[in-house]
Amino acid sequence: MEWCPESDPRGQIHRMDGLPPKGTMTVEPKESTIYILECETKEWMCATASATVRVE
Repeated sequence: MEWCPESDPRGQIHRMDGLPPKGTMTVEPKESTIYILECETKEWMCATASATVRVE
């Protein structure tokens, strides 16, 4: 999974590897953030999805 501020998507990108294939995750960003989740095998990427969490 990767995430970065919505205001600067090419700025500071964070990455977390080794997530389990099932489960939930709670996020509480301090600013609006784009999250990108990729499912991949050792050979290739099999799926990707993104979500934007907006902080008002």
